[in-house]
Amino acid sequence: MAGSSSSSDFYVFDRRKHTQDHRTSKPQIWTVEPVSPMSEITDKCYCRFLWNYELHGLTQFLMSTTYKSKFFWGGIIGSCILIAVLTTNMVFREYLEKQKITLLTFKRDKQLLYPTIVVCPKNADTLNYTLVRRDIETRISGMDNTSMNQLIAFAVAGAGFDNMSPAISNFTDADINRVNSYFHRWRGTRSYSTFFRQLFEDFGYSCNKLFDSCYYGSETIDCCKAFKPVYVMLRGRCFQLTNFYQRDPDEVGKLSLSINLLPSPIIDPDNVQSQVVIYISDRFPDIATFPRFYLNYMQWNRMRFQLKEIKMLPTFGQCTDNPNNLGRATCFVNHWIKNKVISKFNCTVFYFEHKAKGVPICDPEVIVRDYNQFVNPSMKGLQCVPPCLRFDTSIEIYTAEDMPTAGYYPINPEVPAFRLEASYTMLTYESYQEVLTTSLQGFISQIGGQFGLFLGLSVITIIQFFFSMSKLLFTGSHIIYRHYTRKDDNSLGSPNGDIVKEPIELNHSLSSKSK
Repeated sequence: MAGSSSSSDFYVFDRRKHTQDHRTSKPQIWTVEPVSPMSEITDKCYCRFLWNYELHGLTQFLMSTTYKSKFFWGGIIGSCILIAVLTTNMVFREYLEKQKITLLTFKRDKQLLYPTIVVCPKNADTLNYTLVRRDIETRISGMDNTSMNQLIAFAVAGAGFDNMSPAISNFTDADINRVNSYFHRWRGTRSYSTFFRQLFEDFGYSCNKLFDSCYYGSETIDCCKAFKPVYVMLRGRCFQLTNFYQRDPDEVGKLSLSINLLPSPIIDPDNVQSQVVIYISDRFPDIATFPRFYLNYMQWNRMRFQLKEIKMLPTFGQCTDNPNNLGRATCFVNHWIKNKVISKFNCTVFYFEHKAKGVPICDPEVIVRDYNQFVNPSMKGLQCVPPCLRFDTSIEIYTAEDMPTAGYYPINPEVPAFRLEASYTMLTYESYQEVLTTSLQGFISQIGGQFGLFLGLSVITIIQFFFSMSKLLFTGSHIIYRHYTRKDDNSLGSPNGDIVKEPIELNHSLSSKSK
């Protein structure tokens, strides 16, 4: 039994004894592997494409096992993509077109700036006739009254002011030549600018001569502190209200002006200004020929203002931020100087010389010879683009007979001849402001909303998508590169491009078998 037992043991293979006798590593530890459920075995894992878990529906599409399920989820994803693209295109187009809406706001303030009220005599010959005659006589002796009146009318009209036609319309060429020679003798060595400013400022009327009294409500104010001299296009030297605020509503805060009669020695037979012209302008310096209102002798006038502030977005052809077009009248005045004066006469008027640097002041003869054309402000085809920020004042005016008119009583220069009262009804104004329907921040928000609503996309999804695609492209390009470089390396083995196989060393194995 022992022999049989030992002989049978020769054919028995003991794994434990074998591993102990021929151990090459640590003893093997037997473990039990968990059995995965069928759902985990059948599911597909696309761990490389992290972004598909962020795109709702794509994960279901990739994990679908039937064509019906794939078709269902594919249709939903395609429909959502189409809707997202259409709505995004609408938002993008709206952003590029800069569609706007207008916001209307009624604002109340503690004070409102009065519009620029400009008071002008109707005729530009409002001069101190005594001082003018004295200045002429110091340079030209023995001149009669008719020639002196013609010379004064020639100078006023030649300065570039309107309403002088009655005094110069009958001038012949000989009269113009004769009066022009008188003018240059009178001017002497003075420049045109110096001469005209001395004529209208030193020999003209003063603020105290124009205004009899000024009131803010029931409070007396200094007229000459509230009003400053200014030249108005084609009208003459005037006085404008500057930086004056209304702090009380309507009657309590109204501005009351009593205006005196001024002389008109050349134009009016009675030597008085029968009318006063009122211009209402914005807060910018230029004053156009409109809107204007005429105050008649012994007439009470009441103006009520309503202010509108307009803020437009800079748009080509609709408004401009060009500093040369600030103000409602700036464009009109600039075009008149450029197209009606400089381009035709190759010179400018003295009161706008600051707008035409380097352009000489016109000689009065040039203007007088073509006077009717010069004083015509019509500019056909002129299209002024308004400023993007502007202040418009709507005006209501009421008039009534204040006293018996001049037809019943003689004109008395000592009595205030013109009365004007003006105010805002309430210290409120309308603000119109253009705003974009889609700003840059709103555009980004709406784009994110479209993709988030229909596709579940976010910035993280897009980053993960590009990260996965870049990784895929890098891996693919690396495989292609290795494939072609290995092929090139193998082709270098023989001159003909054949692959050279190296002989296998079998000597050691054969010798071991023979042993």
